[in-house]
Amino acid sequence: MTSVSIAGARAERGALVAIWGSAMLVAALGATIGFMASPGINWGIWTAVAALGLALAARFGAGVTPEAAALLVVAVILAGGAAVTANPVFLALVLCGTTTLMAVALRLTAGTRAENVGLAQIITAPPRGAIACVGEAGRRAAEAIAATRAGRGVPAARGAVIAIPLVVIFALLLSQADPTFALVRDDLARELSRITLLPRAVFFLALGVLTLGAYGIALRAGDAPVTVAIPAARPAAARGGAATLGVTERAIVLGSVSGVFALFLLLQVAYLFGDPGAAAGSGMTYAEYARRGFGELTVAASMASALILVLERFAGGRLGGDADGAGKGELARGERLVRMLALVLIALVQLLLDSAYRRVTLYEQAYGFTASRLYAQTYMIVMSLALVALGYEVWGGIDARRLTRRVAVLGTGALIALTYWNHQAWIARQNLARWERTGKLDVAYLTGSLSPDALPTVAAALPRFGAADAARARACLALRYDGWRFGGDHWYEWNARMRAARRAVERLGIERDTRERSAKREACWKA
Repeated sequence: MTSVSIAGARAERGALVAIWGSAMLVAALGATIGFMASPGINWGIWTAVAALGLALAARFGAGVTPEAAALLVVAVILAGGAAVTANPVFLALVLCGTTTLMAVALRLTAGTRAENVGLAQIITAPPRGAIACVGEAGRRAAEAIAATRAGRGVPAARGAVIAIPLVVIFALLLSQADPTFALVRDDLARELSRITLLPRAVFFLALGVLTLGAYGIALRAGDAPVTVAIPAARPAAARGGAATLGVTERAIVLGSVSGVFALFLLLQVAYLFGDPGAAAGSGMTYAEYARRGFGELTVAASMASALILVLERFAGGRLGGDADGAGKGELARGERLVRMLALVLIALVQLLLDSAYRRVTLYEQAYGFTASRLYAQTYMIVMSLALVALGYEVWGGIDARRLTRRVAVLGTGALIALTYWNHQAWIARQNLARWERTGKLDVAYLTGSLSPDALPTVAAALPRFGAADAARARACLALRYDGWRFGGDHWYEWNARMRAARRAVERLGIERDTRERSAKREACWKA
C-alpha cells in the first residue's frame, strides 16, 4: 500500500470516527438533559451543541455558507427562548421553528442554493430532512460495518464488548465505598424502577440516527450530491403545459381588485378611520366595529397579497424569446402597466391593514388587552412589512422564493420577540392600569386565560384588589395551579419565568384544595 493510499484510508477512518463520536455525544446530551425534562435552558444548550457539530461537519465537507450559519445562529437564539417563556403555545412554536431552521440549514449545507429555497422547501424541510438523515445514517452504518469486517474496527468492538460489563461490575462494587458512585447507582436504580431506561434509550437512538445522518450529509456534501438537494426552479417558459396568463388578463384582474378596494376606501373613510361607536345614532358598538374590521380587512389584505403572487406564478407572454421589436415593446408596456397596478393594489392593502390595526386598538381601549388581540396586531405588523417586501419584488421582478425567505425572516423575528418579551405580563399590567382608571377588573381573564408568564404580575397586584375580587382571584389561581409543575429540579431545566411563577405561588401561600373542583372552576371563569 502506498503512502498516499494509507493517508487516504486514515483520513476516511478519522472522518468515520469523528461523525460517529460527535453524533453519539450530541445524542447522549439530548437524552440526558432533554428526555422527559421541562423546557428550559436545556433546549438552547442542545441546539447550540448540535448546530456547532453540524457547522464543523460542513466545514470539512463543502463548507458552511453564510446563509446556513445565519440560520443556525437564529435557531440557537430561538431555542434559547424556551428558558424565557412559560407559555405552552410559544414553547410549541419555539420547537417547530427551531426544527425548521435546523432543517433548512441542513439543506443549505448539503449544497442547496439559498435562492432556490421557497415556501414549499421550508414547509417540507423537516420531514424531508428527517428522511434524508435516516437514509444517510443507514449508509454510515453500512460503512462502519464494512470497516469492521475489513478488520479496522475489530479490536475496538471487541474491547467495548469486554469493557462494558466490567465497568458495570466495578461501578457497583465501588458504589459501596464512594458517595458519588452511590449517587449514580441510586439514580440509575430509580430510573429503572420508573421504567424510563428503555424509553430514554429509544430517545437516544432516535437522536443519534438523526444527528449522525445530518453530520454525514454535511460531510458528504463536498464529495457528492445528496438526497436533500433541491433542483433549481425552471423558468416560466420551460413549464410545459402549464396554464399562463398574459398581461391583459393580469391587468384586468389587478385593476378590478384595485378599483374595488379604492371605492371601498373612498366611500367609507369615516367608517374605517373614525369612531363609529362614539357617534350618536351609528347603531354600531366597539365590538362589532373591531371584529368586522379585523375579520374582513385582514383577510382581504392577505388574499390580495396572495393574488399578486398567484398571478405572477401563472404569468405568460414574458419579454424575450423570439418576439420582434414591436412585440417586445408592446409586452414591455403591458408588463409596466401590470407592475403599476400591482403596486397600487399593495398600497390599498396597506391602508386596509392600517385600518384593521386601528380597529383592534379601539377595541383594546374599550374592553382591555388580550393575547389574541396582541397577536392580531403582531400579524398585521408582520403583514405590513411583508407588503413592503412584496412591493420591492414587484418593482424589480418577483422572485417568489426570495420573497418567501424574507417573509420567513419577519415571522421568525416576530416569534423571537414575542418569546423573549414577556408580553403576557405586559397584557396583565395594561389591564391593571385600565382597572385603576375605570374600575373595571376582569378577574376571570387575569387568572384563567393568561399563561404562567403573567402569574407574578397578577399575584403582586392582589393586595390592591378589593376584598371580594382578591378572594376570588386567589381562589381562581389556587384552582388553576393546583398540581401545576413549574419546571423541573435539574439545573438544565432552568426556566426564568417558571421559577418566577413558582415563587409567586409560594408567596401567595395557596392551599391546594381538590374538593368541588368543577364547581369552583365554573365560578371562577364563568362568562
